[in-house]
Amino acid sequence: MRLDVIAQQRAARGVGERHFRAALGEASDAALALAEQIIVNTPLGTWMGKATLWSNLEISSLEAAIDLEARTQILTLATDDAREQLEAYREGRAARYTNH
Repeated sequence: MRLDVIAQQRAARGVGERHFRAALGEASDAALALAEQIIVNTPLGTWMGKATLWSNLEISSLEAAIDLEARTQILTLATDDAREQLEAYREGRAARYTNH
């Protein structure tokens, strides 16, 4: 499958990279708004997501990249913080992460 077709399919599902633009002098506000979206995720999940993105820059194939992402998700979903994130969402409160 061609990469442009994969990108179109992922975009249709709301998956893919995001690009941001900010007017001159508004970059700090835009960065803080993005940080507020990121910080609600588990610390390990955020760190592993970033590490996976960097690793995928040098990965040999799409299949290997998908396998790496799948393993990362399995590891991060098995943590106490992942359970806390789900409970907090269900209860409508902010999560209290313990890095476990």
